[in-house]
Amino acid sequence: MESGCPEVLGERLLSLLLEEPAPAEFARRLDEIDEQAGDAQPARRQVPVARDVRTLLDRYRRRAGELAVRYDTAGDLPSLRDLETVLQSIVRRGRQLLALTWHT
Repeated sequence: MESGCPEVLGERLLSLLLEEPAPAEFARRLDEIDEQAGDAQPARRQVPVARDVRTLLDRYRRRAGELAVRYDTAGDLPSLRDLETVLQSIVRRGRQLLALTWHT
């Protein structure tokens, strides 16, 4: 089977998604796969789909992190009695949420 056929490129795209490389590395390798697809339209259509899947996975990962922070906050707040401690906890969790937003 040749490297530009849709089946081989599809397998490479799925493998790339499973590896979860850094965004720049993902884009570079995706561009390589796109070039190898050449004029094979079925294969070329798979590349934008892989980009969309990666975007969706990143969004789900970010949401999961945000939900974890919110869940932790909801668990911490009832046990805190001092107003200063409550406010510090809220600020700390807010910073965690902002870090999640900026890192993904």
